[in-house]
Amino acid sequence: MSNIAATSLIEKKAIGVLKEKLLATGRIDPHIPENDTKISWDGELHLYDSKEKFGTKDCFGRIPVQVKGTKNKNIVNCKY
Repeated sequence: MSNIAATSLIEKKAIGVLKEKLLATGRIDPHIPENDTKISWDGELHLYDSKEKFGTKDCFGRIPVQVKGTKNKNIVNCKY
């Protein structure tokens, strides 16, 4: 596997882990695309007042995020 392909796979796994953890809160809707090539932020988190109610009226804020993934002995770590 090429270094670029390995890096892309690690990034996808890290974003998947992060999205899973954030969605488990019931109050955060992650908007983080994979294979992002933008120079600055990778995406953003939408914050909501009530659990699992992600309507426009319920959103009270957005947080820009940048995700970095690393691999350590076949375990993907995600820093946020």
